Amino acid sequence: MTMTAQRPQRGRPRPQETIERDAAVLRLLKDHPDGLARNAIAEEMGLNKSKAY
Repeated sequence: MTMTAQRPQRGRPRPQETIERDAAVLRLLKDHPDGLARNAIAEEMGLNKSKAY
């Protein structure tokens, strides 16, 4: 294997819903550079607190 060769993906692939939710949370955090608490993220995103991390 060369240094430029890609490694096989490990584990199961992430669901598209998770990828999209993570991208939305990242955008939210970029809009709040001082950070947000987990509960505030959940409230802003309309998520259950257990899904905000």
